[in-house]
Amino acid sequence: MRNNCFLLVILFVLGFVSESTANDSIELESFESLSDSTRLAELDLYWNELTRTVKEGDYEGYGAAYHPDAVVVFTNGKTKKSVPISTALLNWKQGFDNTKIGLTNDAVEFRLSQRIGNETTAHETGIFHYKSID
Repeated sequence: MRNNCFLLVILFVLGFVSESTANDSIELESFESLSDSTRLAELDLYWNELTRTVKEGDYEGYGAAYHPDAVVVFTNGKTKKSVPISTALLNWKQGFDNTKIGLTNDAVEFRLSQRIGNETTAHETGIFHYKSID
C-alpha cells in the first residue's frame, strides 16, 4: 500500500511538471520570429493540402505531397512499424478511389504536439485522426 501511495505521488508530481513544461512551450510560441511564423504558415498549408486530398479522394495529389523516400511510422496498437510511403499509398488507394466516386466520406485531421525548425529544417511530432463513413 505504501508503495502504491508513493507511486501515485510521483505520478502526480510528474503530471505537474509535464503540464508546467507544456504551458511554458505555449508561452514561448508567442515569441516566434517572423521567419518562424512564415515556416509554420507554409507547413500549415502542407497539412491543409493533405487534408483536402483525403476529403476529395485525390490519390495522385496525396502521393505527390510526399518525397519518394518518405516513410510512415505507426505507433498505435500492438504492431508498431514503419513502412515506405509507396507501400502505404498502395494500401490506401482503394479508400481514395471510394471517396472520389462517393462510396465513402473520408476525412483526416492532423494534430501536432511539437513543431521545431529554422529557416532550412522542420521537424513536427504529432498524430493523425482519420475517419471514413460509408
